Amino acid sequence: MKRLIIIGVTASILLMGCGSGNNDGVKESQEKVQAALAKQDYATAYETLRAVYDRGELGPEGIDMLIEIEEEYINQSYNKGLAAFEEKDFNSSVEHLSVVVKYSDDEEIAEVLAQAKYLEKEQENFNVYLITFKEMLDESNILLKRFNRLLDDLATGDISTDLFAKHIQEIIPQSNMIINSLDHHVYDVDPELLALHKEMISLINNQHELFIISLDMKSDNRATLMRELRREYVAIKQEQANRIVAMKIFAGERTLTMNVDLDETLRDIEADKPSELPE
Repeated sequence: MKRLIIIGVTASILLMGCGSGNNDGVKESQEKVQAALAKQDYATAYETLRAVYDRGELGPEGIDMLIEIEEEYINQSYNKGLAAFEEKDFNSSVEHLSVVVKYSDDEEIAEVLAQAKYLEKEQENFNVYLITFKEMLDESNILLKRFNRLLDDLATGDISTDLFAKHIQEIIPQSNMIINSLDHHVYDVDPELLALHKEMISLINNQHELFIISLDMKSDNRATLMRELRREYVAIKQEQANRIVAMKIFAGERTLTMNVDLDETLRDIEADKPSELPE
């Protein structure tokens, strides 16, 4: 066990000629430091003892202890900061490495801290965009599922061409809302994500065009158009899956964490995608 834990913190160490009126505060600090050291919580131990020092209530032995705890605090922060960086927990890494840089002029650690801060910000932006990305894909897939069912019903004669068109006319405004939302995000999306976002816009526009084209379901071209619509439907479903894969690749290349689960969305997409294109 470390010496600083063995010797503990006594009132005689903390006090430096203070009156009895300060005894309660000193005792509280003593207990807090002892509890922190028992848990190897050097941050709390240091901050508590430093506050006593700043009040001028720390004796010579207490100052020696403060120096020793400060060293442990820095070492612990160093180890935690690097471990957090390796685990891609950049928020925690920044917190701990900032302590090291505050008390040290180590240029290498300063560089790691700068990188952690950059990645922390990039991760935050990525997290925000992932939520939008998933919402847009999920909403898009809901419309595609409905569209596919309508094609099935039309092919089997369960609905008429007019009723099919009526349902599609209900889908189109919802599709427009997705497009408008994506267009809006162009102005606040992180520049690093802009290329992926534009590809998402292209995908949703193609989907919207699919709905528009399907309105032209005349009797003399219905069979041909339905085959074309099926092919385009499958292509869009495949592109949805491609967008998820591209997002995962983007995260991997930039050491980012996928904090939004897209696997369920991918399974949902794959579930409605025919294994073969219609002839």
